[in-house]
Amino acid sequence: MATRARLRKAANIGMCLVAVASIGWCGYDVWSNLAARHAIDSACDGLVPAGKVIRLPDSGGRVEAHQEGIEKFAGGCRVFSTEAGDSYGLNRGEGPRSFFEAYVALEPNPGKTETDDMQLVASAEHPSVNTPLGHGIPGMVSDSGVTVKLACGGGVRHDGRPVKNVVATTASTNDGHTPFATGSRMPQRTRDLLIATAVDMANRLSERLGCEGRLPEAPTGVDPAPARLKKAEAADETCAWYRKPGPGRSSAWLPDRVLETDTDPDVWTERCGLVVSGSAAKKALREVPDSGPASDPGFDVDLGDAPEDEGDWWASAQSWFGASAAQVHMRGRLGAFTHARPGEAGRGKAAYAWWASSTCHGKPAVHTLSLGNPVYAHLAAPHFASVFREYVTDVAHRHGCTDVKLPGKGEFTALKD
Repeated sequence: MATRARLRKAANIGMCLVAVASIGWCGYDVWSNLAARHAIDSACDGLVPAGKVIRLPDSGGRVEAHQEGIEKFAGGCRVFSTEAGDSYGLNRGEGPRSFFEAYVALEPNPGKTETDDMQLVASAEHPSVNTPLGHGIPGMVSDSGVTVKLACGGGVRHDGRPVKNVVATTASTNDGHTPFATGSRMPQRTRDLLIATAVDMANRLSERLGCEGRLPEAPTGVDPAPARLKKAEAADETCAWYRKPGPGRSSAWLPDRVLETDTDPDVWTERCGLVVSGSAAKKALREVPDSGPASDPGFDVDLGDAPEDEGDWWASAQSWFGASAAQVHMRGRLGAFTHARPGEAGRGKAAYAWWASSTCHGKPAVHTLSLGNPVYAHLAAPHFASVFREYVTDVAHRHGCTDVKLPGKGEFTALKD
């Protein structure tokens, strides 16, 4: 009996110790959670839903947040964690690493929106272009995050000026810094959380500004950005116009692949990417080496000028609508910028880039074309006058645009130093 009593006493003591340890652990967990929420609320001006952020991957351990400059409802903040540092650092214990970023902005704003000027397809095996969010929400989803816009209506800035749109952006920096290099894609749960976070941010900022508008509840299960190039004849969304035969389309210099997204009347921008496959590039150089700009004195081309990687030769056709159309800029050589002004059309300074404009449902729109890779752009520029016209005609038809202004055919030439 005595032995049994001692065993029962020992068991009770053990259970009590486990309970005490559990209480202590739970207390630490609760404290860490509260500390993380406080850090996020403080750095992000209370605009970011902390509860959603701490459910993102690699949000564990000690959480810190750095305010980059959210002031007068514009700017951004970044959130760090020791778990992200352990997951992505070279050695464990290196300290916190960023796993989330958030930005807010108001339109109209004086900033620049740049057209493509470097690379459209960073990896032919894992290409990506921002795709519409859909579900009645003006938004764009990328491999690393999401941006949403909310039509304000009635809201005013701190200085009394009216606000047209509220813009909110969220990004997973763990996924966003490496998708092209690794081929990794953002998990569905992460994408859903980033979308919900961006929608909450836009609605919170809208409420503070006194806007009438609100975004609907965030959807789940939104598809990722497109991840494959298609043959031109298979285009059926933002590049559907390129599938149809058009004037001057027989040139060997024109792209034979497309990178497109769904069409969506709610978005403020849309893009059609056109890419030359490696085999098509070699065929062009082999068949027409002495025609057009290639015959310019001092500009010799041969098969060695064919792209080493699929996607090195490309063209990007893009449109902006409403307030976003006012700040589109095209970058030229030596850092020269050209403002693609609504109501006008032309060519970028020292650049293989052109713009057109129109009016869509009473709001301005700007349409641009950028050619990538200097060798390709120099050779192919004259063949894109009719292509750009086809693109703008298609966009204007789909979006109900009028007053279309196009650059002259003579603007599509090789650059002269």
